[in-house]
Amino acid sequence: MKNPRIELRTGADGRLQCRSDDVWHPVRVVRCFPWISANGYISLRDSEGRERTLVENPGDLDASSQTALEHALTTSVNCLEIQKIRRIGQDIELRVWDVGTSAGDRKFQTELDTWPEPVSGGGWIVRDITGDLYRIPRPEALDVASRRLLWAFLD
Repeated sequence: MKNPRIELRTGADGRLQCRSDDVWHPVRVVRCFPWISANGYISLRDSEGRERTLVENPGDLDASSQTALEHALTTSVNCLEIQKIRRIGQDIELRVWDVGTSAGDRKFQTELDTWPEPVSGGGWIVRDITGDLYRIPRPEALDVASRRLLWAFLD
């Protein structure tokens, strides 16, 4: 069921905005419970840190609000850009990624049935088991070895 009472958009300044009482307020996204649901329970907070609203399930939002929220999540501080993929291996029931990012080398894990998700506007997002996001803005810009490792996981 869609939630018509929560309206989101990306403002002219690139920040996520939430509509309340016919006024658009800039908000920032804060993941509340990534250990319960990496795709839900997202607090939208104003510049004072006060919660404007809680998005329990982004799928309940209308399409334009979902797109704005997705954009805010992928451009938030906790979304690292993958620049190189060294290895994608398997350890018991987890996939282990060894990557180079815009913030240095990282290793993270995903569930075996978690796949990179396409992002509107291009690129892909990988969500690890703790809910952190890793963005691959242009897979074709990766080096040949990285592309070979990645293509097996893309649609």
